[in-house]
Amino acid sequence: MNIIAIDCGASFIKAAFFEDKKLVKQLKQEAPLGNNQDIFDVSKIVGLEKMVRDIVAELSEDIDEAVISISNEMHGFILAYPDGTPYTGYISWQTELADKDEIWKYLNFELGEKNAAETIRQTGMPIRSGLPSSNLFWMRENGKLPDEQLFFYTLGDYLIRVITECEPICHPTNAAATGLYSLEKEDWNKEYIQLLVGGQIVFPRIGQDEIIYKAGKISYRVKPAIGDQQAALLGSGFRKSTDLSFNIGTGAQVSRVIKNIEFGNYQVRPYFFDSYIKTIPHIPAGRALNVYYRFFKSILELIDPVIDDGKIWEMMKKVVNTELVKMTENSVQCDLSFFENAITNNKVGCIENIGECNFTFETLVNSVFYEMADNFVTMARRLDSDKGSPVDAIIFSGGMSKQWDVLRNLIVKEFPIDTLVILSENDTLHGCCYYALMENEDEGILW
Repeated sequence: MNIIAIDCGASFIKAAFFEDKKLVKQLKQEAPLGNNQDIFDVSKIVGLEKMVRDIVAELSEDIDEAVISISNEMHGFILAYPDGTPYTGYISWQTELADKDEIWKYLNFELGEKNAAETIRQTGMPIRSGLPSSNLFWMRENGKLPDEQLFFYTLGDYLIRVITECEPICHPTNAAATGLYSLEKEDWNKEYIQLLVGGQIVFPRIGQDEIIYKAGKISYRVKPAIGDQQAALLGSGFRKSTDLSFNIGTGAQVSRVIKNIEFGNYQVRPYFFDSYIKTIPHIPAGRALNVYYRFFKSILELIDPVIDDGKIWEMMKKVVNTELVKMTENSVQCDLSFFENAITNNKVGCIENIGECNFTFETLVNSVFYEMADNFVTMARRLDSDKGSPVDAIIFSGGMSKQWDVLRNLIVKEFPIDTLVILSENDTLHGCCYYALMENEDEGILW
């Protein structure tokens, strides 16, 4: 089977051509999206559409048929007119238009506190600034939605819409990431949507049906786009209830597989193989580390204005304490809460416990990694607060997992010594490939 796998992020578009599970060719291009400050600037999404068309064409040389499997950055959306012309640009999760406290007040007034809490619980997601549920509410409240009909698309769904000229099917992994899904009904929460958004927006059907279309002499089967978190986990081999996943990149999550919906102090999201994941996202990782990297760079550029970025990362790696010496109460301590996160209610971080002689480049870098690792372990324990399935295997995936041995080691040492540790070399594109190979998501082992 020929498989064209595409991972659409706000920063990069990655794509690959697979023959069954064999990787043949891989591409990576900088995406034109960025953090779109003007939600009505459609030029970037139009540029992305052309980029993806060109990638599909390049990866389709010398073939007559292929399956297209797309994953996308989650929690973003586009509104379009019935003919597919975009009404908005891509509104990502980083575009925080609404105040979540104002949404809570509105829901409590309309539904009552108890019913509001249950409605939110059934989505599997909290009310959070930057979610489609929040941003659509803001657009309605501020007169940004026209009277005419608009269609709602996740990023991957929109690309499928304009490339195939067919209305896409929204996969549950993407639908649930909007904050407008009902886990119990396995469908859109229509009453909740009406309450937050109104009735003029058409949401796609949720399901797993493919679209078949032809471009020239090539026949394509297009799978519904899936969420990039689930794609990354699938690519890593994450499947069993005894697996514990640390997916650590720019953002990060800890996850466990569950067969039935279990609510707790975490989020619940659809997965594959007729199962769900309980997950805690928004754990400070690469995005937080970049705050310190930019700080170090601002100082080093005063000494060497053309200092190479790679050299700064090398300096940080050089001073990391590979001996895993435990930090003491006299050590420098960091709070990595530079943005809304799962650890604290803060949106600003800080450096604490600075003494006369303990504040150096080395102690600060090590403090960052110790704090990061401690956060991951704490969140993993929160996932298992009900003392459910034991952890037989720890699966690490994501760029930071591969680049920073010290982070993995600090996490692993908090678990029993006989726990199997797996560092996944596969990535989201492999997850897209495995997804394309699923004829029946309940059957077969792909790895």
